[in-house]
Amino acid sequence: MKYCRIFTFLILLLILAACNEESKSIEEGLELHNINVQLKGNEIQLTAEADTALSEIYYVIEQGEEMVQDETVITLPDGEGVKEISLSYILPDGMKEKDEPPVIVIYGKSGDGEQIQPNYIPVDL
Repeated sequence: MKYCRIFTFLILLLILAACNEESKSIEEGLELHNINVQLKGNEIQLTAEADTALSEIYYVIEQGEEMVQDETVITLPDGEGVKEISLSYILPDGMKEKDEPPVIVIYGKSGDGEQIQPNYIPVDL
C-alpha cells in the first residue's frame, strides 16, 4: 500500500513537470498574424504582426534544398504582445526561373539555440 502511494505521487510529479515545460514553450513562442507578402519588381516585401515575448526573431530564405539568405535577426521591442515586423529581400538573377518558389522561414530560438515555432511562408513569383 505504501509503495502504491509513492508510485502515484511520482506519476503526479512527472505530469506536473511536463505541464510546466509546456507553459515555458508557449511563453517563448512566436505566432504571426496578418502576413502580407508582395513582390515589387525583384524585391520581396513582407510585413506581419508577431505575437511574442521574444526580443529577437530570425528568418532564412530557402528555395528547394538551397539556402538563399542566411539566418538574419529581427530585433523587436521588449515586452509581450503584438509587434510589427517587416523585411525585404532582393531576388538574385535566375531565382524566378527555378521550379520551386522561395520560402521565408521565420522563427524564434530557445535558450539553447534551437528553432521554436517556425513559420513557413511561400513566395509566389
